[in-house]
Amino acid sequence: MSGSQSTGSTGLQNMTEKLLETLSEEDEALRGLHNQFSRMRDELRDQQMNQLETITREASNLLSEIDRLAQARARQMRLARRLLGLDDHATLDDVAAAMDEQGAGQLARRLHRQRDQIRTRAQQIQEQANELTFALEYASSLGREMLSILRGASSSAPAQGYTKRGGEADTDPDSLVNTVG
Repeated sequence: MSGSQSTGSTGLQNMTEKLLETLSEEDEALRGLHNQFSRMRDELRDQQMNQLETITREASNLLSEIDRLAQARARQMRLARRLLGLDDHATLDDVAAAMDEQGAGQLARRLHRQRDQIRTRAQQIQEQANELTFALEYASSLGREMLSILRGASSSAPAQGYTKRGGEADTDPDSLVNTVG
């Protein structure tokens, strides 16, 4: 094997290891988000709202971390495409196939496994997010309805008096007739 092929092979292996590391970190962050969503659901179900703010903040931090990792993964994929001579729109499957052709089949299989794990976890999180969205919208709707009822119960009926001819008369809202009804 010539020196440039060995260097290229080492560069490809290093790049793939970094990509696998990023994918692993992304999977771990997704696992954490899955746990936070489960905790949110439990807090809502048990009507224990005291931890909801903390859990929401932690979930938001994990979403920021997932976004950062996705950006790192995109940069690493661009590098992989360049190293393998692929076009800008090549997918991870294309990268893995090119790696397999260059004798790096084991790394390609690891990429596929890691990608499949992330896809599965992301699908689970999407289902949880849909469930939480429904629960929160329902709770919010109930809250608005309860507020409306409470506002209606706390407002007093307008005080009105009538003259002998059937017209409305000015009344004292604090008079005994208006208070008793």
